[in-house]
Amino acid sequence: MPIFAIMGLGYFAGWIRDVDNHHVSELNALVMDFALPAWLFMAMATTPSRVLLSQWPFFVTLAGIPLVPVIVQSLQLIGQAAGGVVLFVTGVILSAQSILFSRNVISGAILKNVVHPLIGYALFSSCQ
Repeated sequence: MPIFAIMGLGYFAGWIRDVDNHHVSELNALVMDFALPAWLFMAMATTPSRVLLSQWPFFVTLAGIPLVPVIVQSLQLIGQAAGGVVLFVTGVILSAQSILFSRNVISGAILKNVVHPLIGYALFSSCQ
């Protein structure tokens, strides 16, 4: 639910033109070039090595080198903003799009969100 609330806040901010929803490239650059990579790096760097060893291809990227605490704190700070900013910017971008409910959109949504899960459940139930 918080995910949709943050996206809704971004949508509302773009809808009332509090945030320019046609020129969000700067926010997108902040998220994709800085915040998200910092968050991913810190997630890897702070994961215990035994967990990384169980997923050895990812462990190769870190090679067990400890990080200086000030670097850890700096990357955590910008990385913590990544998730929320991504959701907010997504809402702002969506506010620039016109929403059109056609027969294809509605049938696709029902198919993907109702029919496919029911088929999966039926297959799973028949295997047990």
